[in-house]
Amino acid sequence: MRWTRYSAALLAAAGVYHLHRAWSASITTDEAFTANSFVAPPWLDLLTHYDANHHILHSFLCKLSITAFGWNELALRLPSLLGGFVLLYLAYRLAKRLFGDSPLHLVLCGWLAFHPALLDWFSIARGYGLALTFMLAAVHELAGPLPALGRASLWLGLSAAANLVFAVPAAALVIGWTAARGAWRRLPDLAVPGAAVAVVITIIPLSRAGGDSFYYGADSLLSSFDSLFGLPGFDGLSAALMIAAPAVLLAALWYGRRDDTLRFFAWSLTLCILAVAAMRIAGMPYPLGRTGVYLVTLWILCLVQLAGRSPVHWTWAVALAPVAAFLFVAPTGYYRPWQYDAGNRAVMERIAATGVASPTIAAPGTLSQGLEFCRRKSGYNHWPPVVEPKEGVQTQFVIVRTDASPLRTPSGMRPIWRDPVSGVVLFGR
Repeated sequence: MRWTRYSAALLAAAGVYHLHRAWSASITTDEAFTANSFVAPPWLDLLTHYDANHHILHSFLCKLSITAFGWNELALRLPSLLGGFVLLYLAYRLAKRLFGDSPLHLVLCGWLAFHPALLDWFSIARGYGLALTFMLAAVHELAGPLPALGRASLWLGLSAAANLVFAVPAAALVIGWTAARGAWRRLPDLAVPGAAVAVVITIIPLSRAGGDSFYYGADSLLSSFDSLFGLPGFDGLSAALMIAAPAVLLAALWYGRRDDTLRFFAWSLTLCILAVAAMRIAGMPYPLGRTGVYLVTLWILCLVQLAGRSPVHWTWAVALAPVAAFLFVAPTGYYRPWQYDAGNRAVMERIAATGVASPTIAAPGTLSQGLEFCRRKSGYNHWPPVVEPKEGVQTQFVIVRTDASPLRTPSGMRPIWRDPVSGVVLFGR
């Protein structure tokens, strides 16, 4: 059992990495928006309000966790973190089911555990990782010789309830599996239970949604593609992966004619792409980063399953090589889309160290949500709420972002401290 041991060690390292991030990384703007807008208010607000940031099932679980363990980053991230642990276990089980004790076991585990497009979502308090875990549970079930369709359907329904964008892969996996296996009579068994679960959980909040509730995405196909397959710092490898993406799908469709599992993965991915194209025609944006993680996951499954059909015995080594690059670019002190939030916790500690009993703080909108989350924590919750800078409004401290614009000193203030990771500067009077 040599290769499965290597995979187990790699996945254990990934679990430690995610736990460290969930414990140590400062809160991000999107996490804080979820906490401030949906977790902090009364329970009824979870049902009576909707926003694209409100990942319904995930928000409910965050509310339970915060209620049980207090107002802190780890408690807020606990549902996603536990889902990330389960996902790593499912990656191991799925690889064992597909490839046994072979090098491809390590390849699949490495790609799923450390691909940059997936990495952040296994511990951050957003619904994408939890939804991906439920989706992979359904894939693990459907890839088996005797799948329990009711259980797979339940996982897909919970996936869509944890994050609504996963309604697309849920539908694609249902149709893709029944088409690949020629089991159209079983379609209701796979579709109905999960759809019912998703509707029951999401119907009331969704009834509050408006036309402007679904706003996040990419305007161009190139931006979408780069956010899914680009690799920071490895332009050549990024270009190779982006060129390989359609080639892998076409090859999977071709060789899937003689491989039921590969056909299932390839057809499901194709259906997802067609659904994305249809939504774009209808005026919705392309997937951008996190809203397309299911596309990356299905593509990885196609890639590794396709490698298993290669007559060249060292193909696994080629497929494993990019994992080294994934490990090299994995961030530790922040979540990649929100590096500007890396100093939120440190900023509040610096303000507390000044000895001001009840400091007034101003910060731009992209920082104010995270700082407001920190203000609600024990020790700072007697401070006034964080406000946005406005003409004529005097505050004792101002936090300024410098990653997107030149540093501008607020009138009558001096710089006190600059965070080395996020680059934000704390000014005081």
